[in-house]
Amino acid sequence: MKQSTEQNIADRVESRLNLRDHTLVLRKPSQVLGWAGKLKEADRLALQALENLPDDAEAHYLAGLAFQRPRDDDRAMAHYQRATECDKLHWQAHYNLGNCCFAKGEFQDAAENFEQSVRVNPGYANAHQNLGASHLKNGQRSTGGGMHQSGPDSRP
Repeated sequence: MKQSTEQNIADRVESRLNLRDHTLVLRKPSQVLGWAGKLKEADRLALQALENLPDDAEAHYLAGLAFQRPRDDDRAMAHYQRATECDKLHWQAHYNLGNCCFAKGEFQDAAENFEQSVRVNPGYANAHQNLGASHLKNGQRSTGGGMHQSGPDSRP
């Protein structure tokens, strides 16, 4: 009986590892296709990766991109939020969640996400710029330089 239980656990672990490898194989081409401008195929692979690993931060981030492109901000926001729950240091998910919040007029939420993005990746100028724009929309003075008032730079 003990052998059976150990084998069962080993089989489940192996299955999970194979599934993870498969999802990693799907995620990378999704990113490459997105960079190449083949967005429909990239989005299809991103959503397929998400089906395989529903608790994977990067899969949720890519799904957020898939929904943000046609401006389905609510669905994109849900995936970016889930990505930040899976990985609190996923600065790109915080950045894009901030962009979605800004687009919906939720400037305080936008500022909080841009702040988290800046904390994790202090060299990302777009996050600093969008943080400043969010503060201005909230009526706060920004201490940073180079901020613009027209709205955030929404490049993912």
